[in-house]
Amino acid sequence: MKKIKKRGIAKTAPKAREKVIVENAKRLLDNVFLVVPIPYGEKAKKAVAKLRKRLEKVDRFKSDVKRLEKLSKKKGFVGALAGTLLIAHSGKAPYLASVRIGGKEVMYAVRGKADRDLLISFQHFDDPILRLVGFKEFAFKNKLALYSWNKHFVCTDREVPEEFVEFIVKETGLEKRGDLACCQHLASNSKDNHLRIRWENANLIMKICLQCGKNKNTIMEMSKYFIDPNLREHIHPEVILKTSSEGRKDHLDEYFIGNLTDAGFIEKNIDEWKKSLKGRIYILRDVSYGTDVEKFIRELKPNEVEERALRMIFSKLEEPVIVEDAPPNKVLTTYWKRFGLEVLEEFTKDRDLAKELYDLSYPPSRILEIAVSIRQRKEKLSRFPSIRSSSPVIEFIDKLAKSYLIFGKEKVLSMLSKPPKDVKQRSIAFAFLLAIGKGEDRKWQYTEIEQEYGAYLKDFVDRLLKSDPENYRKNFNDLLSACGFEERV
Repeated sequence: MKKIKKRGIAKTAPKAREKVIVENAKRLLDNVFLVVPIPYGEKAKKAVAKLRKRLEKVDRFKSDVKRLEKLSKKKGFVGALAGTLLIAHSGKAPYLASVRIGGKEVMYAVRGKADRDLLISFQHFDDPILRLVGFKEFAFKNKLALYSWNKHFVCTDREVPEEFVEFIVKETGLEKRGDLACCQHLASNSKDNHLRIRWENANLIMKICLQCGKNKNTIMEMSKYFIDPNLREHIHPEVILKTSSEGRKDHLDEYFIGNLTDAGFIEKNIDEWKKSLKGRIYILRDVSYGTDVEKFIRELKPNEVEERALRMIFSKLEEPVIVEDAPPNKVLTTYWKRFGLEVLEEFTKDRDLAKELYDLSYPPSRILEIAVSIRQRKEKLSRFPSIRSSSPVIEFIDKLAKSYLIFGKEKVLSMLSKPPKDVKQRSIAFAFLLAIGKGEDRKWQYTEIEQEYGAYLKDFVDRLLKSDPENYRKNFNDLLSACGFEERV
């Protein structure tokens, strides 16, 4: 049953709602037993017969307003029926009280001393949800289940009526095949994580996936239409994970009282399952690969560089690795803070360089690509001649050229973010900027003479930056000559 919030203050009734209540009261005046459920089974027949006998007393005096007024002062079904029949006689219900049931405002007329919920059931007996409201005590006292749908109202201690099962399956948007009702996604793929509800006395299994269960609680949706005193003995929800055929039932109480959606119940159980994992185990998209790191890495589909880094990280972990549907870079990001610097040291064989790369604001996959590129360039650079000189200008040229060969033009731009103070170095610096295509952007930092001299030196710098180990020294000396230096390296 839906939760019922506290009664509101009586208010002037909207005409449409007043009309519904008055018309229903008149229909009960014609037949007071319209509100009585149809019994199935001996136990149900006895309980309903007692209820009818109590209502017959009101029925005998339904044309006597004074007797109805006396009867309306009674509690229970008699008072509720008598109070409702008084509305039929008066033909109006100008003031109505209101209550929220399942998030919906329900209005009813207060007559006599009958219980609020019974008044709602009698005045809205044609509503399959509201007519149940006042029958909870009846159901629990007699240990009977009540089922209410469309124009049917059934009372029984037997199995759930087949017609009601069909109604619930349709109402919850499931597809039924035999004794199994699934959401549209599980009908074609039953291996996804899902909610499984075994409705024991209906001989039905219901399955709802995470996507279909986002905005609903199936048990709450079902129980709007019935009262079962033994609900938790008859309905058994559990979460079935891809990793196991055994159901999980964590947070079951929260789910039963409606504090969790179907999806919330599934997610809570997935979280509990993850917390229970111990040791080195690999899980991707909630599929467990056990300790098979090779298969796990293949499923991540990393490139060669990412794979090498992932292997290093996984070899250091003694804990479960749980990954959603994520690219390798996101997996690397998860562990980058803990292992990124160590991985880069292994890639570059240079702790200072590793620290510099680690501080970059790029994604880990991109940083690793840079690290590999730098390592390759450094290996290449190791074949270049070592330039030794006491001249600051020669050291300046060599540092710029080799920084370009290792790190690329971004490093050169960084080194030249502020022009050098030495006059010759300034012209050489501008020549390097021209060679890497950034002269126009930075020319405002240099004088016209420095720009002209730099333009003259540009071709020499171009050849130096395109040098291989065999002609690096020659191209270096050519640049020195162009700069007016007699020294050779």
